[in-house]
Amino acid sequence: MNYFLAQLKEICNTKFEFSKWINDKCYYFNNHKVQLFDEAQTICFEKFEEYGFNNGKLFEPEDTDIFFKIYELVEKFSKKPTLQLWSSFSVLNFGSCPI
Repeated sequence: MNYFLAQLKEICNTKFEFSKWINDKCYYFNNHKVQLFDEAQTICFEKFEEYGFNNGKLFEPEDTDIFFKIYELVEKFSKKPTLQLWSSFSVLNFGSCPI
């Protein structure tokens, strides 16, 4: 694992209250209601930028398997009866934020 990934993994596992390291990616879960897509993007970017990473972006699953895996984590972390998940199907980056 390169230095960048090792550093991100450490931050993901120790600094973020709601996060999970999966397949060399940090998934941070914002557990607060967000009304606007742009607001969700900003929260995600700023969360990772706080620790020196400028690659935080919203979750973009490549396939339905990873989508459902992350959705299960969203349900686990949120403990809410109704969920809103900002997402799209495209390419993943190292720092992803299901909001």
